[in-house]
Amino acid sequence: TMARSSSDCSIKKCCFTNSVFIKDFLGEKLPKINIRQERTELLFFTFYSSLGDALQLVAASLLFERGWRYHKQDCIWLAR
Repeated sequence: TMARSSSDCSIKKCCFTNSVFIKDFLGEKLPKINIRQERTELLFFTFYSSLGDALQLVAASLLFERGWRYHKQDCIWLAR
């Protein structure tokens, strides 16, 4: 097993604090998006930036619906 360093915890705490600050600052000012209607480029961005998150699975599912296939060995998306 890997031991966690104290810097890992401080990084997570900093990111959490910043996201809470941003949410409090912006509140409901940003419009909600319908991810099904967004461009394919945004789905790729979401897939690669949301590693391990449920949003990554949503993006992968929508890319698959649009004819894209993920090559597990090469770790790339291919157009069908």
